[in-house]
Amino acid sequence: MTLIPAQVLDKAIEHGLKEVYLQELIAATPKKTRFTSEQWRLIKRNPFNYVIENTASVGGKHGTKEWNIVQLLEFGTSPHTIVPRNKKALHWEDGSKDIFAKKVQHPGFKARLFVKRTLERPDLAQRFERFVDSHIRRQLGI
Repeated sequence: MTLIPAQVLDKAIEHGLKEVYLQELIAATPKKTRFTSEQWRLIKRNPFNYVIENTASVGGKHGTKEWNIVQLLEFGTSPHTIVPRNKKALHWEDGSKDIFAKKVQHPGFKARLFVKRTLERPDLAQRFERFVDSHIRRQLGI
């Protein structure tokens, strides 16, 4: 039995998370604008302590609440009314036309559960394990 230095194991786990889980979450993220899929990051908090997060958000302007887009996509939303907070009207562009409205009825949308389905895939756990094992063997020359 070979003892594995903690630094080698930690680096193998980091690379495995990036190459397996992070890449699969990027691929599974709905791609309407690509913005959300490009916001995935692997954050190292401490050795052996990693977090995969997505910082894409909407809202947060003019004192409104900021919403994480992945949470909205993952869990869905119920129908709701969108109203301006600090202005007289909402504003957006549709092609080359400016659209103004006092309120908008958003129909909501169903939960997509793409994060849950990705993280629960048994083939990813197996790929991660093989990746980490391969990385360790290369680093130790075995």
